Amino acid sequence: MATLEKIRNRIGVLAAVLIGFSLLAFILGDLLTSGQSIFRQSQMNVGVINGNSIRYEEYNALVEEMSNIYKANTNSQALDETMMENIREQVWQQLLQENVLGPEFKKLGIAVSSEELYNMVAGPNPHPFVRQIFVNPQTRQFDPSFAIQFLKAFNAGELSEEQAAQWKFYENELYREKLAEKFNTLVAKGMYVTKLQTQEGYKEMSRLANVRFIGKRYTEVSDSLIKISDKDLRAYYNDHKASFQQDASFDLEYVSFDIVPSDADFAAAQKWINDIRNDFAAADDPAGFVNANSDESYVDRYFKKEELTPPVDSFAFAAKPGTTFGPFFTDNSFRLVRLIETGLVPDSVKARHILIQPTAQTTEAVEKAKKLADSLEQVIRKGADFTSLAMRFSADEGSKTKGGDLGWFTEGRMIKPFSDAAFSMQKNEVKVVETQYGYHVLQVTDIGPKVKKAKIAQLVRRVEASKETYERIYEQANRFAFTNNTGEKFEKAVKEQNLVPRYAMSIKPTDTRISGLESPREIIRWAMEAKVNDVSSVMQAGNRFIVARVTAVRKAGIAPFEQVKPQIE
Repeated sequence: MATLEKIRNRIGVLAAVLIGFSLLAFILGDLLTSGQSIFRQSQMNVGVINGNSIRYEEYNALVEEMSNIYKANTNSQALDETMMENIREQVWQQLLQENVLGPEFKKLGIAVSSEELYNMVAGPNPHPFVRQIFVNPQTRQFDPSFAIQFLKAFNAGELSEEQAAQWKFYENELYREKLAEKFNTLVAKGMYVTKLQTQEGYKEMSRLANVRFIGKRYTEVSDSLIKISDKDLRAYYNDHKASFQQDASFDLEYVSFDIVPSDADFAAAQKWINDIRNDFAAADDPAGFVNANSDESYVDRYFKKEELTPPVDSFAFAAKPGTTFGPFFTDNSFRLVRLIETGLVPDSVKARHILIQPTAQTTEAVEKAKKLADSLEQVIRKGADFTSLAMRFSADEGSKTKGGDLGWFTEGRMIKPFSDAAFSMQKNEVKVVETQYGYHVLQVTDIGPKVKKAKIAQLVRRVEASKETYERIYEQANRFAFTNNTGEKFEKAVKEQNLVPRYAMSIKPTDTRISGLESPREIIRWAMEAKVNDVSSVMQAGNRFIVARVTAVRKAGIAPFEQVKPQIE
């Protein structure tokens, strides 16, 4: 269903709760992943919230449920570490709201009725999240009829099990947010400044005083005149310990073994593109050939010269249709380009439409919508007023008030069947076009100047590290880690091998990023349990293998004197 696709494209827009962040979420996720536990005596609990133990089974089931929703929405078989961290955080926030605010909601009688929930979706002032989902593709505006149609299908059980589960998930998120919104409003309304506080504040602001003082600038005192002993420093430290509170953190030094294609990988990609060139040049269906063999899918549209990059732009507008150009190398890929055709195509068109949508996802309803669209096409051809018909029949709330007028648009801006039809029609021509949203009675009211455009098929072979290259670089990194497994050996080997050391300072256990590294949570998890001068095994961060050593560890609490002594001095 088209609406569900809109939902899938906007996952993550809705926040799980509105009650602040729990930094423990990342740690909990890491411990669950590695099979460890926070407390050995309570290995089936991941935490305690407001006196309530959160069982591993409960937490993991919620994480798995949300992971499945994300996988379905993104058509993915697996989620990367960053996405999993976000999911764990979202689940933890949900548990926090239920266990901390939930009892308060009940005490105060705060609830969300089914009518309120309906109004958040299809009422006069829908939730911003809903406004982003139910958008008419022609007008790019929120269309309440889309929301109502979707709810009818949901309530009638016409959605698939997967679709229904996904919508129920979003509905629950709306419900939780509304509860928190009501609670926050209640708290805000209960906070105000009393009359006495206002009066006292005015007195304080109005009170004036004359003050006489003398002073001596620090810069006027020579440093050589001041003698500070270690005893003085310790005394200051002891008197100001609260100023030296710190979170747990650590420093890392690491070396990177980048996973990059070898010369053999470049040669293999070049050989592949050369070997396939004749087959591509002779293919009866170049678009199908590209989709079957290329690392990039075929793009079925016309391009202006300025929309193409060198050297394709020059080739496409000078060659004859059917000519093949290349191979050439760009964007880390070897490419072949075949010119399919050129022609004078309008740069833009102006059009209007009447959208007829089936009232239900049944054969009878679809046929009824098609019949109405065909009838409207016929009466418009005979001279009926398009504007009045659009205002009466169109389901596109964004354009019907303007008589269905969509204004000017360029090729590719609208969904493909609609765009293809509009750019192939004559001025004032009327025809019915079917899209995923229903049947459009389309009329092109004006056509922009025609410009030369080209349609091309581009066969792409990316140069990527082969399995052999991957294994060779891993072996190089593994040999370094095995041989230099102490801090002293690590430091010495970096210098002897002229490696470039990189540093990550003051990394906290809950951090999710290290500058310059992709998905570094595996490295952070290891460092959380390591000691100073421990050296890691090989870990992968994106397209790099990493070997790291811990150079400093700072425990949570009061920083030790030796650590802050330079700061005190």
